[in-house]
Amino acid sequence: MAPRAFAFAFTFAATILASTACASPVARAPLDWMSGCWAHEHGDTKEVWSEPEGELMFGYGVSKRDDRVVFFEELRIEEREDGAVYIASPNGGPSTEFTETERTGLSIVFENPDHDFPQRIEYGANRIALVAKIAKLDGSGLQTFSMDRCKDDGESE
Repeated sequence: MAPRAFAFAFTFAATILASTACASPVARAPLDWMSGCWAHEHGDTKEVWSEPEGELMFGYGVSKRDDRVVFFEELRIEEREDGAVYIASPNGGPSTEFTETERTGLSIVFENPDHDFPQRIEYGANRIALVAKIAKLDGSGLQTFSMDRCKDDGESE
C-alpha cells in the first residue's frame, strides 16, 4: 500500500473507532412516568419513586395493616449500558437485581430467572394509574397492584 493510501486508511479507521468509543449509550424511553407517590385505593399499599437523577431512580414501597407496617422495600433503578437494572431490598434484607428485558414509552419489564419469586416485575402506566405486576417467568403466581396518584395524606385519589 502506498504511504499516502496507508495514511488515509489509518486516519479513516482511527476516526471511526474514536466516534464509536465516544458514542453515547443507546437512547431509551425515560422512566419519569413512574415518578411520584402511588397508592392502592385503600391506602394500605404505597410505592414512591423519585424523579430520575442521572442514571438513577430511588424508590420505596410500604404495606400496612391496621396502621402497622407489615412490609417495606427499598428500591432502585440503575440505567446501565446494556439496560436498566431494578434492585430491590425487601424488609431490609439483601438486595436482588432484575435486568430489563422490555421497555416502551409507558412500560418496563425486569426479570431474574434465578430468583425464587418474583422472577418477573412489570410496571405500566396511563395518565392516572401505575400498575405493577409480579410473577414467575411462566406467568404463574401473578399478582397485580393497581395504584393511583397519592393525595397529600398518602392515600390514593
